[in-house]
Amino acid sequence: MTITPSLWYRIQHYLLRKFQHSSSTIHLRYVNFGGEICPDREQLKHFQYYPIEFRNLYGLSEMSCWASMFKIDFGSNSNNNDNKDIPIMGRSIIDTNVTLNQHNEIILESNIRKCLIFETNNGWEKNYSLLWSQRITNRIEANPIYSLNYNLVYVVDYSGSIHAFDLQSGRIVWQSKTDDQIKCSPIIFTGLIGELILCGSYDHHLYCWQQSNGHIHWKINVNESAIFSSPIVWYDQHCNDWFVAVCTLNGTIGCYHLIDGKQRWKRNHSNRPIFSTPKIIQDNLIIGMIDSRLISISLQNGDLIWELLLEKMPIFSSPCLVKQDDNDGDVRIIIGTNGCSIVCTKFNSKQPEWIFQTESNQSKRMEKFIY
Repeated sequence: MTITPSLWYRIQHYLLRKFQHSSSTIHLRYVNFGGEICPDREQLKHFQYYPIEFRNLYGLSEMSCWASMFKIDFGSNSNNNDNKDIPIMGRSIIDTNVTLNQHNEIILESNIRKCLIFETNNGWEKNYSLLWSQRITNRIEANPIYSLNYNLVYVVDYSGSIHAFDLQSGRIVWQSKTDDQIKCSPIIFTGLIGELILCGSYDHHLYCWQQSNGHIHWKINVNESAIFSSPIVWYDQHCNDWFVAVCTLNGTIGCYHLIDGKQRWKRNHSNRPIFSTPKIIQDNLIIGMIDSRLISISLQNGDLIWELLLEKMPIFSSPCLVKQDDNDGDVRIIIGTNGCSIVCTKFNSKQPEWIFQTESNQSKRMEKFIY
């Protein structure tokens, strides 16, 4: 179970009564807390005699995209009255190790927290052997990415560096550094024009590296603004060319030729930051905006094609496209909002198809987010 503490407080007494009066096996094994300050041991002490493992999660979005965890111990060496040895929620992940286990699964860990990004049929793996380990000296907030062609895994960090590790040995194959921190998750492109990695930096540039050696193929300044969301690449059949689009934290959306970084078009459809990574439907770029709009712009020129206004529902997340069948015209767009809701709409619709309102304590800001 992954849950916010405030929701746990609402259901804990019900669960306790159920456990106390149940003669059958208790199937709840793990409770993962995220999104708010973790409950202390005093608040959890009534469950310490049941086979439940409590964890505090950390990460960019914690509830679904957590980057590490801390197991809450009720042993004799722990202080049951406070959380002094439970790391503060949101503390930077420093001195991070990138490791690979025998199943070729990537693990990010520090000396106090561990990210196990794989799951077995028996629950979270606890005993694993490491094939290799490398120390990274700054915080990691973006997802690593793997190149099948070169057998390399790429990791970016808050120092503004990108590191390429050999997947089998952990050897650092190459490193490259930008002029500011990187929170953007990189993407990989492999095609006739090259084998490339694309990633934005807070130094206002979109970078294009060669996968094999880290050579900077090109870099472009996107309207003097930091980049948080990942870029997106597509092939334009109208002009027989590849393009990349990226959104920035000053509301700029730019489109560039993938081969050389030359600008095709650049538009500002908002003066507020864009955190959403775009998706593509036909010839349209779909983007969530924190001014409570879901918009579609033309891939050809960046002009606004369609927008759906969602009252008091700022969007920080990225859209998810769901096809009902092979017909591109019958696509649903599903996206989470900061208005405690999940919205589903058809492309070009003037109204949402449905809105699912989640339970939330409106007085706690962090609990309003949907990830």
